Amino acid sequence: MFLALCGPPSPNTIFVSRVALDILRLQGEEFRFVSGNSAADMVQALKERGDTSAILFFDVPDWRVVRAIVSGHVPTLQLSQTFERVVVYNMVSRSMTMEQAIRFASQSASCLFPVAGAPETLLVRIDDSISTLGGLVEEIGAAWGLPIDDRIQEEVARIYMPDGQMDLEELILARVEHAQAAHLRSLELTDSERSLLAAVGEEYQPLLDGAPVERVEWPVRILMNAAKPDLPFEGGAIDMVGPARCLTFGPYLHLAPGDWEADIAFAVFDNLSGNSLMIDIVADGAIASVGRAELPAEGLFRVRLPFRVSEPQQPVEVRTVMLTGAIEGAFQPVHVVMTRRRDDAQADG
Repeated sequence: MFLALCGPPSPNTIFVSRVALDILRLQGEEFRFVSGNSAADMVQALKERGDTSAILFFDVPDWRVVRAIVSGHVPTLQLSQTFERVVVYNMVSRSMTMEQAIRFASQSASCLFPVAGAPETLLVRIDDSISTLGGLVEEIGAAWGLPIDDRIQEEVARIYMPDGQMDLEELILARVEHAQAAHLRSLELTDSERSLLAAVGEEYQPLLDGAPVERVEWPVRILMNAAKPDLPFEGGAIDMVGPARCLTFGPYLHLAPGDWEADIAFAVFDNLSGNSLMIDIVADGAIASVGRAELPAEGLFRVRLPFRVSEPQQPVEVRTVMLTGAIEGAFQPVHVVMTRRRDDAQADG
């Protein structure tokens, strides 16, 4: 027997995984817990399990793991979580910067999305509809086809609420390592941090909730200024004066598998001597598309580049390179929008 558990690296995923495994133990099931995001790790662990049932766990799976789960019709319990909570939890639990945690959360959302759409997957989000431990136990039973009786409910309650009733949010904060610290950190976010999280979260929350997206806009402030790569870009104009060079790169966010088109817009100021810009897209670990534009003396210009994502574990990068030296001028990113190409978007629907 194969069953699967998955979700973004977050308090909800950790807590629900523990409850699910305890339910199996209480039902007398013998199983091996197999955790891994690569097919190689999964295969090796499964070889060692013998004839024992396997519970597969992953949070940033490669495409081979996803294909095996979906094509194998494995009953799967997938956890959803707010994008902000995933980001802040990983800032605390893994000592990541906000930018690093945003990239990590976008990676998990993009990798997990194909699993969410499989018929055998039950997507669970702890909210008003599932706010008690008993309700969660019922959802786990439904996802895996497990009979849940009063004895199971009572035993699970005894394990997790020995001192009396608590709602799920209280339980998670009390039981999951770093969850309370992450909650406190979320209360301390600056207005700038909240703004960035909200902007990126609006684009990636649908993936975490199992919904297809046709358009993803990356805030330009998450791009990286090649002249100051260690500092937040925060948007604004970049001085063009100097030799031919890279102007911006990043943001190393991730996209769900499929065919995409990048719509990249810039503004140019005081470019009286003229210049050329090369823009390329890096996806699946290689250059996927390249474009070139002659810059106007002043005003807006845009470039559209098609590309494909086959391995959502790999980040996507947009690089802009000034091809000749400049004695004047300024350059400013205006927007970076990724749109699913029409045939691919229709296929998802």
